[in-house]
Amino acid sequence: MQSPLLTIVIPACNAAPWLRQCISCASALDPAADEIIVVDDASTDDTPTILAELSRDCPALRTIRLDKRSGAAEARNRGLEAAQGRYLAFVDADDFFLPDRFRTALAVAEQDRLDLVFLNATFHYEGRKPEHPLFRQPHREEVMTGGDWLKSLLTTEALHHAVWLHLYRTEWLHNTGLRFPAGNSNEDVIWTTEVLLQARRMRYLPETGYFYRVLPRVFDDATIQARLEFVIRSSVANAKRLSELAAAESDADLRELLTAQLVDGALQIFHKLKKMPDRRKARSELAGLRKTGFLNGMTIPLKEGIFWAALAVYLFVLPIAGTIGVRYLAFVVLIGVTVAVLIETRGIPPLPFAGYWLAYFLVALVSVFFAVAPAVSLSELRVEVIYCMVIFVIGVTWGGRALGLEPFAILLAVINGALTASAFYFASLDMPLSEVMRIPGFARAGMDGNWLLVTVFLNSWLGWRLWNSGHRAAPILLTVLVVLDVWAMLASHNRQNLVALGAGIATAAVLLLHTRFSWRRAAFFLGLLIVVAALLVTQMQRRSDPGIAPPPDSLSVATAVDRAGDIVGTATTSDVRWKLWKFSLQKIMENPWTGGGIGRTVFDKLYPEFMPENPQLWHAHNMILNRGIQMGIPGMIVFAALWMALAVEVLRYARSPSSSRYLAIAGLAAIVAIFAKNLTDDFFVRNSALFFWLFTGYLIGCLRTGPVRVSTGEP
Repeated sequence: MQSPLLTIVIPACNAAPWLRQCISCASALDPAADEIIVVDDASTDDTPTILAELSRDCPALRTIRLDKRSGAAEARNRGLEAAQGRYLAFVDADDFFLPDRFRTALAVAEQDRLDLVFLNATFHYEGRKPEHPLFRQPHREEVMTGGDWLKSLLTTEALHHAVWLHLYRTEWLHNTGLRFPAGNSNEDVIWTTEVLLQARRMRYLPETGYFYRVLPRVFDDATIQARLEFVIRSSVANAKRLSELAAAESDADLRELLTAQLVDGALQIFHKLKKMPDRRKARSELAGLRKTGFLNGMTIPLKEGIFWAALAVYLFVLPIAGTIGVRYLAFVVLIGVTVAVLIETRGIPPLPFAGYWLAYFLVALVSVFFAVAPAVSLSELRVEVIYCMVIFVIGVTWGGRALGLEPFAILLAVINGALTASAFYFASLDMPLSEVMRIPGFARAGMDGNWLLVTVFLNSWLGWRLWNSGHRAAPILLTVLVVLDVWAMLASHNRQNLVALGAGIATAAVLLLHTRFSWRRAAFFLGLLIVVAALLVTQMQRRSDPGIAPPPDSLSVATAVDRAGDIVGTATTSDVRWKLWKFSLQKIMENPWTGGGIGRTVFDKLYPEFMPENPQLWHAHNMILNRGIQMGIPGMIVFAALWMALAVEVLRYARSPSSSRYLAIAGLAAIVAIFAKNLTDDFFVRNSALFFWLFTGYLIGCLRTGPVRVSTGEP
């Protein structure tokens, strides 16, 4: 006789308010559930009566009654032992689901001979707020091992351990011998991890026809205290078991990810301790954890601690004038700790785009021999090429060791907030540029365009990530920080910042609309670009010819557009850079192969006669033309090629099916924005260049160690 196809196991403890709906959903499944096993965990409400009533009309319904309260873990174990269907699914008694919940999963499991199907689900708030899926990002859907799925999720998104996300092949599950850990409030954590580690063939399906009911709960202090104590004991047990699983894992990448999951889960214990109403009991629990040695492995490894401390100092002082001593000290520490890590791991310093970097170095080196000031160019070679290569290697090394860009992004957001808030305190939108230049250096650092154009996109990505992870306060703060960054762009009087911001937003819009087009999304980006354009016109008006008539008291749309056109036309046609760029191109063509030597001041040394009355025109105000003045056409080509190689690789990740693509899109938007800004107002030297190559190095390191790798296309 053929065994039943599908068994549904439902642990129930005082589930009377929802039990009828849950069993009704199980009875309505298509294909039908041959077995519906409800394990009554010694309920004291009407649950037994409801089960007796429903069993008369539902032949598939079986009831197992536990004599004493044992918890959901033991109830599921009893249901698992009794299950006879070829496939098994657990559901919670207070949830509900659609008739086709398992239709595709069963067909795929049969077709692909799967041990496990991992499904999506929907958070249901009973009207208190909008529903949303657990997994908001697309994920790989091909047949893979459970370990590969674990690596994919632990690298890109929080792993949801909920057992009702799974469909199991019952024979395989019985053969594993796995059971839910009894007496554990978070039994799903270990169960899901162990099940995935043993699954040889599994698939993910994005279907969300299961509704997890999020119930409002109000407890008194005594109940909260008891629940937290239970959760802490469970978390400690889970952390110890995860430590054992990580130690036994042969896959080094997966072992590292499991360890990170262990640390993340264990750190939650401290949050639970803070929430305890009984502070004396909380201190007692903490002392007990120390006594058992549980906290021994909770410190950050020494080298990682040194790296993050040095990085924090370096990023903070890098844009601030007059901090050269501290900057170099932090730089040396970063080099030392990176070398120590590479020696420890017997690794070779990673240098993506090595061919392009080498070509850039050689062309710059050759230019020194033809330099108008050889000593100055030799020093510039060290700072502008060698140091940038070194900081790029540091970024790639540590980005490759990290579990994602979030730690770097959070650190940068904190520094960004401190510096930009200082700028907000000392500056204002109506402050003349001459006065802006006299505010303290640390406040002026908060208005650095090259930094702001990176942080705007990185803060936006980080806020999106945190929002999708269920956080609310942090994304709101990051949104405020993005607005503050745009304010700083306006206060700096630099129009090119807004042009570059628009270029970055347009880049992100094209990639995101290509990923998934919707008119609402298109309208959102169009609205953003219109706002940026309006801010740009306002900025141009602030610095335009004072002969332009002031606006009338009331403007029609047509008049406003005409006036904006007049402002833009006046600001662009009168811009001295057109004359500067034409002059620079002529001088490059006069000496196309060698230039005057690497160094930003070379233009001023070579051509002091060009408009000496304007002290701002001491370089070409275009980073490509500046390289031409310094190193000839070869310098222009290799420098542009290095940028292109960087952009092309990040674009590959942005267009890949990896969930890292959203990080890549934000990174590419920042790269395009920085490139656009420095084509019109070249500040890509010293601290700005070092910051850019550190950021992009860390970004490349993270992307290359992500769950989906793409061909780099390097020479």
